[in-house]
Amino acid sequence: MRFLVLGLALCLYVGSAFAQVTTQQFTGVITNADTALATGPASNRIFLDPVGTAITGTFTVNPADLTPQVQQSDQGQYAGSSPNSSVFSITDSTNTFSLPGLVDVTLSPFTADFIYLNSTSLGEASFVVGVNPCSPSLPVNLSVFPISSGIPTTCQMELQLSDPADYFLTIQITSISGNAPPPFVPAAAQILDPSAGLLKGATIETDQTLLATGGRAVKGIAADGTAELLIRIPVQAVGDTVTATLLSDHCSDQSDPTTCTRSTSSDNDGGLFAVGTDINVPSSLASQASGTAKAGTFAFVAYRAPADFARPSNVADLTASQRPVYVQLSYFSANSAIPYYLSTPTEVSIVRPPIVLIHGYASDAKETWAKFTGLDTGQFKSFQVDYGAWTRVKSTTPPLGFDCKSPRDVNCVTRIRQSDLGFTFNTFGDALHRGVAQQVLGFIQQFNGGDNPSSIPVAGVKADIIAHSMGGLIARNWTLARKRYYSDDSYGKGRIHKLITLGTPHYGSPFASLAVRPDAQCFRNLSTESIPPRILISSAVLLNDKTVGGAVGELVGNGLDGKDMNLALEKLEEESAALPTATIAGKIDGIQGLEATVILLAIHEKCPASDPLAKRFTPSAFSTIFDPANDESKAKSGIKGDGVSTPSDGAVPLTSALWSAKATEADCDFIHCFSNYAHGKNTARLTGAAHYLPDGTALVMDRIKDLLNTSVLDSTAWGLPYGGQQ
Repeated sequence: MRFLVLGLALCLYVGSAFAQVTTQQFTGVITNADTALATGPASNRIFLDPVGTAITGTFTVNPADLTPQVQQSDQGQYAGSSPNSSVFSITDSTNTFSLPGLVDVTLSPFTADFIYLNSTSLGEASFVVGVNPCSPSLPVNLSVFPISSGIPTTCQMELQLSDPADYFLTIQITSISGNAPPPFVPAAAQILDPSAGLLKGATIETDQTLLATGGRAVKGIAADGTAELLIRIPVQAVGDTVTATLLSDHCSDQSDPTTCTRSTSSDNDGGLFAVGTDINVPSSLASQASGTAKAGTFAFVAYRAPADFARPSNVADLTASQRPVYVQLSYFSANSAIPYYLSTPTEVSIVRPPIVLIHGYASDAKETWAKFTGLDTGQFKSFQVDYGAWTRVKSTTPPLGFDCKSPRDVNCVTRIRQSDLGFTFNTFGDALHRGVAQQVLGFIQQFNGGDNPSSIPVAGVKADIIAHSMGGLIARNWTLARKRYYSDDSYGKGRIHKLITLGTPHYGSPFASLAVRPDAQCFRNLSTESIPPRILISSAVLLNDKTVGGAVGELVGNGLDGKDMNLALEKLEEESAALPTATIAGKIDGIQGLEATVILLAIHEKCPASDPLAKRFTPSAFSTIFDPANDESKAKSGIKGDGVSTPSDGAVPLTSALWSAKATEADCDFIHCFSNYAHGKNTARLTGAAHYLPDGTALVMDRIKDLLNTSVLDSTAWGLPYGGQQ
């Protein structure tokens, strides 16, 4: 490797007049440790990064693109007798460098705007700039080599030549008389959430006055693949252009974002896009400034969140709560390819989307998630929907039919839980009953306001949903209300990033089919009088005289293949949107333990043999509830019973919980299905199972964390056979 050390003795004349800065127009600029080839007809140029940190690069030029330059000997001097000269060049007179060589150049008066390396023949060169050569205590910034007032300074730059071709150093200087005017330093760019008043329909507004004044200041964004940011950039004048470059978190020095590489993946790092469009660009985007007298002069660039938080093969993401990307801005005057300012990279924190837990039928948040604490580690932020409050109805079908003189509640006939009502009602509720969708939106807003692991304001649109039992159907049912789910403030993309269901009866359950039969009245009465009560109804009349579906009535189905389902479930199967969904099921291993046996036999003995559920409440007959040949499904579908029961969690068949008619007991691999896990707390007590799905055990929690850390783009996790719609 050959070296050329150029020593530049530079001094600045001090005067009182300010001069107009004039520069030559160029194309192609190296910034942030990247190489950009110049394409101008006059010459091929490479520019030193203004930040001046460990830059290396190579380039090849075509001699036909170059024009003759003024040559000086390698020991020559330029005395600055013509202060209006804008360009001078240094080469040797023989077209080859005598290496090592020292060139002393004296320039007065001037300001160096930039330095670039040219070649008059084919070849390659690499270069390193470590510090500001003229003033090591100052950063290399707007003027590449600012000079101390009136003090001649020696500046040294090391060029490492890989080819002894005829290279020369060219310095662009400013035509001045006296002191150069101070450079324009723009105010810092603002990072905004445009969903707060800057949307026109489902896209970012294009009205410049509105863009210049609206929005909510944020410091980060949720990795939900949908949320957007608006970057509002103050500039010097209308017509200026700002180029935004997106940098990843892959940096040679993690403490210095200028050493980070350009992003190459919008799926991993998010992407820049022009306001008024919807297409991500690879990593760099230019925006021309406009302005008004009232609003000021700005350029605008938009950014969209990455598809997911955890990136494939990036182990550090698995335990992280946030990760950064950076936006670096280069400012150009109109018709100039030389930036007059290069910003320090601005960090945008990427955080995990909020997690919202949705409980199921006949329960509430506290009862369902009491032991589900594995997400409370500071890595995730979870919220709990609760629609389990007690409410009153005028009547039910079938009628509850138990003794209203019960000392436990004199108003027992009309008192039920909101979660005893169906998933269609509980999705949105009404004036007296808070719906699930409303609560999820509130949690997203709370998360965006700073209630997140990073405690910073962020932009976010979607949530990761973990839903138990009927809660999964509520999440899916939300998508049927197209205008409400795909609202403008979700950019028309909806509100659910991922859906993880635990024991959700996607195909319904034979248990529900039997429970609402007219001849199951005895069992329904016993269920109502249990502690806590289980209300088994097909529908209810609310106090406002509106008839709504009951939870059990809307869960009617054979649980096998999407047939013989309640109309609400059929509609859900046919019309709900395809969400990235992963299903988890439990399986009980028969009736275990004395307590479970005693409970079943007590129910069995209190009701007549004609009751279709009570007669199956024995240790040997319980599993026949989930036999495809039970009376209800057999009558409708003509399935001939063989006495072989479908595996279940004690409430929902395996095929229904995994949302696949092809599911078998072999799927109980502690990934898709967990053996000895009952549907819920009470089902575990009823069957003697050691665990229940939302009880927070390490096996299930580890699987959920794996899913949260698996990209939503991974079809093996979120597609067939047990993810997505079948």
